[in-house]
Amino acid sequence: MKTFPSTPSTRGFSLIEAIVSVGVLALAIPLVLGALVESGNSGTSASAETRSGWMVPTCLDELKAAADGKSSVFPATPLGTAFPPASALFGIAFNASGQSLGAVDKAAYTSGLKRMNDQDVRYIAMVEGEVLAAKAGSAPMRSIHISIEFPAAAPLARRTKLDFFTSSP
Repeated sequence: MKTFPSTPSTRGFSLIEAIVSVGVLALAIPLVLGALVESGNSGTSASAETRSGWMVPTCLDELKAAADGKSSVFPATPLGTAFPPASALFGIAFNASGQSLGAVDKAAYTSGLKRMNDQDVRYIAMVEGEVLAAKAGSAPMRSIHISIEFPAAAPLARRTKLDFFTSSP
């Protein structure tokens, strides 16, 4: 039988080289997967921040309509009163493009909301406020807190929140 001399071009990998390469892969793969997950989370947050430019004004418009008793989402809330009442909540569901879908009840808010009006719900906007001390001769002002929460299908404790604060008569 003819044997060939062992030269660097004909030798295979040693056991140590194979173990080192597997170890490098064992470290690199979780890092790459973690980076992909974080990239997805960043994209979701960026989308919510972009859509909040449509959602927050919608919430403020509904509050103004509620002050006149004409809101399609909130009950009548006269100026000079805190909102929501102790037993209720003011919440609006929004789809992925930031369009209002309707009011959110307490049970759906707590457990998560997947669909409304045959559309997927992506965001929930919670609105609350209090009456600020009025200065003599001026209209009463309300301190308003709007919280955009996502993903809407997740239970309350697992949602990410973007908070917005303003004052309005």
